[in-house]
Amino acid sequence: LGNYRAEIGVLGEIPASSRFHCLPLSSTPVIGFAAKDSEFDIQITLSPEKLENLPLILREKGSRTRRILEKFAREAKIRLTPAIEAEGREAVREIVAGGAGIGFVSQAEFGHDERLVPLAVKGLIQPMEEALICLKEREESRLIRSFMEAAKANAPLPVPVPGVQARP
Repeated sequence: LGNYRAEIGVLGEIPASSRFHCLPLSSTPVIGFAAKDSEFDIQITLSPEKLENLPLILREKGSRTRRILEKFAREAKIRLTPAIEAEGREAVREIVAGGAGIGFVSQAEFGHDERLVPLAVKGLIQPMEEALICLKEREESRLIRSFMEAAKANAPLPVPVPGVQARP
């Protein structure tokens, strides 16, 4: 954006810089999920302590989801040990659907997959955010303004998860 090689960007974290105009698209909590026919002793809402004893399928180190989970674990004074580390949301989804453990994703990214059930994690409230950004100096250009207006009007609504409340 700063080099004028792009007009609009999509970010998983809203930048603090006053140089950008941001249009928040979503702010939803991270949730757990398991295979519908899972053999694990799981409930709709998991306690942090329960996570210590379940096989966890975690995203690669450095991913936003993983950073949120690691921060949550530090604050809850629990240890999260991955049974499997996978690169990418889709890989985690397929491994979990195969019954290997519990995965994590933002509520907005959970989607509809008949093989999976969403799980709330007690105390896991830090949201995953998504935003469109552009340079403030360019936000009034007709193309950017039209795109931002269309994006705002068509922003997806998250799928509700029992025990989890998304931010508006």
